[in-house]
Amino acid sequence: MLLRSWRQKQKISLKLFRVLAAVVVLASLGFLQFKGVIWHNSFFAKSYSVKGLDVARYQGNIDWNKVRSTNLYRFVYIKATEGRDLTDPYFNRNWTEASRRGFAVGAYHFFTTQSTGEQQADHYIATVPKEDDTLPPVIDIEIALDKDVSGIREQLTALINKLEQHYEQKPLLYVTYATYNTYIAGSFTENDIWIRDIVKSPKLKKDRDWLLWQYSNRGRVAGIDAYVDLNVFNGDWKQFDKRFKVGRYYLD
Repeated sequence: MLLRSWRQKQKISLKLFRVLAAVVVLASLGFLQFKGVIWHNSFFAKSYSVKGLDVARYQGNIDWNKVRSTNLYRFVYIKATEGRDLTDPYFNRNWTEASRRGFAVGAYHFFTTQSTGEQQADHYIATVPKEDDTLPPVIDIEIALDKDVSGIREQLTALINKLEQHYEQKPLLYVTYATYNTYIAGSFTENDIWIRDIVKSPKLKKDRDWLLWQYSNRGRVAGIDAYVDLNVFNGDWKQFDKRFKVGRYYLD
C-alpha cells in the first residue's frame, strides 16, 4: 500500500514537472519572439533567397554600414510620404545612405482618404527622385474597411496612373488581407502585390500571386536600434533583377 502510494505521488510529481517545463518553454519562446530574437515565420521565409527591409522614422538613425555588413538583405523600401503633405523626416538620409551601401532602394507612400489620389501623387513625385535602377513606387494601403469601395478604387487609380506615368514603372500595392479583400481583389491586376502576413506563408484570394511578403514586424538587424519589418521576394536573384532591372546592386 505504501509502495503504491509512493508511486502515485511520483507519477503526479512527474506530470507536474512536465507541465511546468512545457509552460516555461512556451513562455520563453513567446518572450524571445516578442523581443524579435526569434520569429516563427522565419522558418517559412528562409526558403526565399532575396530578403529585404522596409524602414521609416520609427527606426531612427540607421547605421547602414552595419546593415550592409550582415550581408543578408538586398533591397530596402523607405517610407517617403503620407497623404498629400506629410514627409518622413528620415527619408532623404535613408535613401542616400542605403543607395551608397549598394542596396536596391525604393520608396513607399502611405495612402490616406483625406486627399485625392492626384494630390498624393504630386506630393510623392515632389519628394522621391526619379533615378535609374531604383525599385518601383509602392502604395501602402492600410485604411479602414468602411470606406466606399468604388471611391477608394477611383482615387487609387488616379494615384497609380500618375506615379506610373512619371516613374515609368507600375507601382506595387502593399496590403493586409483585410484591405486586399475589401479594395483590391479582382481589381488592379497589373499591379504586383506586397502582402503582410506575420503568422504564416501568404495566400491570396483568386489564387493571385504575391511579389513581396512582409513576414515579420519584429526583426532585429545590426545597425538598427528598433524593431524592423522583414521581407522576401517571391523568386531568386536572377528573377529579382529581371523584374526590377537593378543588377548593379548585386551583393556578394
